Amino acid sequence: MIPTEYRLEQVSARLAERLDGARRSHPTASELEVVAAEVAKEHVEAAVDEWMALDLIPDRERHARFLEREVQRTFLPRFVREASAMTGQELSGFGLGWWGTPLGRMALAAAVVGAMWLTLRFSPGSVRFPLLLVELAVPALPLVPAWLARRRYRDALEELVDDMGRIQTQADAYVPAQRAPSADEAATPAEAARTRPPPQRDVQG
Repeated sequence: MIPTEYRLEQVSARLAERLDGARRSHPTASELEVVAAEVAKEHVEAAVDEWMALDLIPDRERHARFLEREVQRTFLPRFVREASAMTGQELSGFGLGWWGTPLGRMALAAAVVGAMWLTLRFSPGSVRFPLLLVELAVPALPLVPAWLARRRYRDALEELVDDMGRIQTQADAYVPAQRAPSADEAATPAEAARTRPPPQRDVQG
């Protein structure tokens, strides 16, 4: 049985967290792909080294090859695609252009303050309160696309890790059954000595 921390989904989850922390330093998909491949190779090698050190766990070589293959061929392409799309949205201000930048939001807040002053000064009392509520909500509007994009990105990474878990489960179902040791193999040297028949002595008559 594979320990939980060495299962594909756990290795992938830790790798996703590590790569996500570095993705903003590599804004293009091609650059991120190269860096992610290098980081993933180091990450999987470290996990494999720990895994191989567990001498009591059977079939270590098979699982090491499985981790290397699935991380490189299945996990990385999807992660790079999702991470590059998220970084692109961040750089574009989540579709709001200049208004999505900190300076743009400050300008929007200043415009709202001016609009609220005009509302308090000139609007009839019957519509003043609803207008003020709308104007107060305007500065928060640029935050909505950012929140939605980050939520979609987190969901995509969670789905990716869940898929890695399903791949691991499917692989576990096809692991060859380990041969049960025979009684002689399972016995300790002391037990074997006790159960071994005594040597025959030549009787001279």
